[in-house]
Amino acid sequence: EEKFSIFSPPLVKTISEISNRNEHVMLFCIRKGIAPITICHDCGTPVGCERCTAPLTLYKKKGQTIYGCNRCNHIETTTRYCALCKSWNLVPIGIGTEQVYEKTVDLVDGSVPVYLLDSTTVKSEKTMYETLDEFYKKPAGIIVCNEPILPYITNKVDKVVVVSIDTLFGLPHARVNETIVRILTTLDTLARKPLIIQTKNPTEYILEEIKTGTLATLYKDEVTDRKMMDYPPYGVIVKVSIVENKDRTKKARADFMAMFAQWNPVLTTTMVSKIKEKYRTVMVINLKLNEWNPSIQNIVRTLGPAYTVEINPKTLW
Repeated sequence: EEKFSIFSPPLVKTISEISNRNEHVMLFCIRKGIAPITICHDCGTPVGCERCTAPLTLYKKKGQTIYGCNRCNHIETTTRYCALCKSWNLVPIGIGTEQVYEKTVDLVDGSVPVYLLDSTTVKSEKTMYETLDEFYKKPAGIIVCNEPILPYITNKVDKVVVVSIDTLFGLPHARVNETIVRILTTLDTLARKPLIIQTKNPTEYILEEIKTGTLATLYKDEVTDRKMMDYPPYGVIVKVSIVENKDRTKKARADFMAMFAQWNPVLTTTMVSKIKEKYRTVMVINLKLNEWNPSIQNIVRTLGPAYTVEINPKTLW
């Protein structure tokens, strides 16, 4: 029955003491916006884009709250109801950079400057560097950012706090563990003091390994898992995608099954544009190294320009 807060009591204490200690602090969040997803509190249906049906992210633009689609960039007002049960009882779920920024501004109450740096709010590299320069020149300050901003931060800060990263643990991806370790180790190198991670899963295996400071065991286990699952570099993942209208999408799915039947393809189809009736079909096959041979390579090479082919892709969707 307790009211949910995006900051745990220890984190509230850490932020409140920044001005007294003259510290420069980074608050890292994996998702941008106010909330990455909104669901119907009555039936649990996610609020989807009216153009492509992808889950909508809640943003604040020019003082107004809006929905934005990260797939097709469509913008919608928040005067929405549930597409399934027509309820108005919609609840934002998750933590985004804009929400962290707003709560931080309220918490420090003007005692230190707070800067929001993410791919939505910062439109140019010049603005990025000017903001960071101002941040470092102040006696104390806070930047709220997400992953795309990290390459621009070249100077260390006193503390780095990971406000939210738990959503990554559930991603269906062959390299998700590698991604999590890369992000956390990068953040650790940017902090003068020990990295602070806020999580609902403190016993998560990867986090336990990060705490010890030695990734040898994690590396060995990751290698073992990849060998067992024929994941790269011990196997090859082939991803082929195509965008077509409704009728051609049915044919594309049939063609995929016919061409790649012997390699047990997995197919998914998602709507790209409801208005133009465009659908994106993705086929994924997981091969052993010796199966990545001329027989399948020649099939892939004969695919027309309408197809997008990725070998060992970054994502599987």
